[in-house]
Amino acid sequence: AVTDAFEPGSVFKPFVAAAAVEEQLVSSATPINCENGRFRIGRTTIKDDHPEKIISVSEVIKYSSNIGTAKLAFGLGAEDTLDYLEAFGFAQRTGIDLRGEARGFMRPAKTIKPIELATTSYGHGVTATAVQLASAMATLANGGVRMDPYLIAEIQDATGVPVRIFEPEAVQRVVSKDTAGETLAMMVTVTEDGGTGTRAAIPGYAVAGKTGTAWKHVDGAYSSTERIGSFIGAVPADNPKLAMAIVVDNPTKGSRYGGQTAGPVFSEIGEASLRLMGIQPDPTKLPDAEPEAVATDTPVPTAAPELRWAKRGMLIAPDLSGLSMRDALVTLEGAGLALRIEGSGRVTDQSPRPGRTLRPGDRMEVVLK
Repeated sequence: AVTDAFEPGSVFKPFVAAAAVEEQLVSSATPINCENGRFRIGRTTIKDDHPEKIISVSEVIKYSSNIGTAKLAFGLGAEDTLDYLEAFGFAQRTGIDLRGEARGFMRPAKTIKPIELATTSYGHGVTATAVQLASAMATLANGGVRMDPYLIAEIQDATGVPVRIFEPEAVQRVVSKDTAGETLAMMVTVTEDGGTGTRAAIPGYAVAGKTGTAWKHVDGAYSSTERIGSFIGAVPADNPKLAMAIVVDNPTKGSRYGGQTAGPVFSEIGEASLRLMGIQPDPTKLPDAEPEAVATDTPVPTAAPELRWAKRGMLIAPDLSGLSMRDALVTLEGAGLALRIEGSGRVTDQSPRPGRTLRPGDRMEVVLK
């Protein structure tokens, strides 16, 4: 993640889009002519995997249009495009606490050719590390402010007393909070119906993300068989707490596209991490469990139970048996409890048991199968 630089592919596109929005050249709704999937630059023709005619900037991200992104870079010009990419942390070391960090590569603005600017905008002819991609994604998730990534929280002496504590430090503001929010909103469409990253979706959370697929450079030329699939994203998109970069080097089974290889990894790691972080899913974004997934020995209530309160503000633990995760969260909404949810499906166990009393802030564990 630190020492290996590779061509990132389309995960670069949101940073070019953010630069164009920040410079007030476009908004997410601005129409872009994507030339029905073929656009000639000099003697070279660039193509889109999903040919479109006129689409919005947001759809350029959703459908991962090379042509649309190249046109955004042309609108910005070489100098501004590369300046913004550098501000996001590319082509320079992050300074993370590990040796051997790679810088990555971008062509200088003074010598870059139009076709090279186009390919750079969608992550070809440029290299980056996974740490740079995660840091850049975190910059958008952090309201446009790039932070100094670090690994060590504190150094302790032999008795456990901290002798040095490391705190988050801002590097620079890259784009405004509004621009960062608008870019994240565009990236949410990637994981929704019709987007290239639907397999990165996490039930109960809005996911902002971007897929990427790039041919590997092997022995001085692009390989016709080997690829790198990637996915970057942040969740929950409306109030991000976690940013990730997932990179799959030369997938050998199934599809080799980033949305199909790296996307499911993002979903699985993201869901487990959010649970560990205590970030509860939004009940309105949870699908109800399918009836056939319910165990035959688990009662299925016809309605979610109402909360009941004992004296002195004590809550009587409701019986959540058979509820879907969504209904369980709706039932406990406003109870002020610290929830720990395990599994998926319907509730099979809970602690404390139904009828026990709880104080606001007490912990309740819910198990679903």
